[in-house]
Amino acid sequence: MMIPRISVRGHCVFSLGLFHMPHNGTHDPVLFMRKPRVQTELNKLEILRHCYRLMATGTWDAISVADLEAGMSKTRGAIFYFNKNKTELFINMIDELFMPLFRLDEKDKERFRNYNAELFFLTYKTPFERVADDLRINYKIEKTSRTVFNIISQAQKIYPDFSEIIRTELENELLFLNQIINPCGNGIVDVSQLFNKTIGYMYMESL
Repeated sequence: MMIPRISVRGHCVFSLGLFHMPHNGTHDPVLFMRKPRVQTELNKLEILRHCYRLMATGTWDAISVADLEAGMSKTRGAIFYFNKNKTELFINMIDELFMPLFRLDEKDKERFRNYNAELFFLTYKTPFERVADDLRINYKIEKTSRTVFNIISQAQKIYPDFSEIIRTELENELLFLNQIINPCGNGIVDVSQLFNKTIGYMYMESL
């Protein structure tokens, strides 16, 4: 049976389903409401963001479940409704909050393709800078360089094949940058220096 959905401004707020229950020999339609999907996703995001900040500024192995609950309106039941355990929670944080910033998406690539050289160099930021900006703006973290290295260091221990994944993402972005900056393949500009300078600066800042 098709389930009608009620939407507000393009978002599915809840759905109404019809099912039949026998009552006195009749089959009267009964309405029920499913839990709003949008709110469920917001709850999941709230948990991820709260735990991400704790991990980014601390040590994941030393953070207890009680620490995760503190300062958040969600209980451990809610935390582990979306995540089977702390390891899966960590992996979900990296997948949902770290990688989308570290990885240059197709929309950004298309935008940079349409920029001239001056505008490109004014607006482009390396993966490390994008993560750092997010930590400063959305999580109000001041020492972002140290925090970025802390996230990466922990992910290398907990997230399967993290170092290889990061290496591949950096190689892909360098390849894209080379196509933008050296379209004729002459290699006049060493694009790897963009990353090297950023990493060096952030490392010095983290000390």
